[in-house]
Amino acid sequence: MNVNLTGQGLELTDGLRSRIEEKFSKLERFSDHITGAHVILSLKDKQQTAEITLNIAKGKDLHAEATSEDMYQSIDELAGKIERQLLKQKEKAMTAERKQGQEIRQEEEEA
Repeated sequence: MNVNLTGQGLELTDGLRSRIEEKFSKLERFSDHITGAHVILSLKDKQQTAEITLNIAKGKDLHAEATSEDMYQSIDELAGKIERQLLKQKEKAMTAERKQGQEIRQEEEEA
């Protein structure tokens, strides 16, 4: 997965880069279809915001945002939010596949 990192109003330190790589490298275990991620870190009026947009090959792109007074806390919250979105998307896909399989079986039984 390709991770693009952008800082708005703050300098991207090695610590921030390593934290982002650590948190978002784990996202690949939820979906094999993630093609890229764009992470934006910004500082506005003592509020530190982290945003992510995930590009997914088989599905809709996902976006999440987290704001707190500490950038590392924002990154952690952001990772949790995007993981929940990925799990929800995966569950929806599995449910749709199951419904399709049930419909096919019902058609076979009727025939």
